[in-house]
Amino acid sequence: VSILHTPGHTPGSICIYHPKTQVLFTGDAVGEIFVNPTDPIGFLEINLRSLEWALERGVKYLFLGHGKPSFEEKRSLEIMKKQIKGTKDVLCYCLVAEGKKLMEMKRYDAALRNFERALEINPEYEDAHIGKGFALVGLGRSDEALQIEAFRRKVAEMKKK
Repeated sequence: VSILHTPGHTPGSICIYHPKTQVLFTGDAVGEIFVNPTDPIGFLEINLRSLEWALERGVKYLFLGHGKPSFEEKRSLEIMKKQIKGTKDVLCYCLVAEGKKLMEMKRYDAALRNFERALEINPEYEDAHIGKGFALVGLGRSDEALQIEAFRRKVAEMKKK
């Protein structure tokens, strides 16, 4: 039996995984995604890693903290994949939002790290591309920023206004 720390819902949330039967007791880690205001990014990243860890090992049966259990492997995998995608979406949103706040404080290096982390999670996250471009400009790396298509489009749009 493995205990997974999954603090996406509350700081002490856990899942219990039984590898022999591939059963995952999810507690509140699977279902709605809650963002903990004290450290939304940290909690979501830990939650995401834990859910991916469980999925990689195989999940046939899910016992959800809220909702009906799943006794079909295909349905269990769909539920897990949906939860992981949702967690990634919320995590990217939080990373970009924090990156924008860092930009306001002229902390361009830190902002750039946030935008790049969001792009590692979802390479197509447009707001992260745009934010990365602005952070690069703030760092004096305009030529590099102009290589980012989404950033170029945003700048062109701003010039029209």
